[in-house]
Amino acid sequence: MSQSIIGYAGGNRYLALWLDNAFALILGFLATTILPPSSLGWVALALVYLGYFFLFEAFWSRTPCKAMFGLRVISADGTRVSAKGAAIRTLARLVEANPFLFGALPGAIIVLSSHRKQRLGDMLGSTLVVKTRK
Repeated sequence: MSQSIIGYAGGNRYLALWLDNAFALILGFLATTILPPSSLGWVALALVYLGYFFLFEAFWSRTPCKAMFGLRVISADGTRVSAKGAAIRTLARLVEANPFLFGALPGAIIVLSSHRKQRLGDMLGSTLVVKTRK
């Protein structure tokens, strides 16, 4: 693993996160409207919300809002992010970037204090968010 790659910690990373959170939540709430009223609505919301991040990052290496700001998720060695890395990032999002708990505050604190500008999900999944264009 190359220790020379440093992730991106600029403001666009956080703006992309907030916009992606909004889109994922809207999609999740829309999914709950097609289900009959039950406690399964929360399960559908969670699955759609998490699925948004996992699917985009696993298959496209970026979410729509990361793409809008020229950001990409890569493996720490500089290669394309793996499905496992995307899954770990996604699961860590439950604590680090959960819009219902602490917002993105835990993840932001970790990114800003990390030498490689990684949140916990990045560290566990051996990934980085990098800027691909100026």
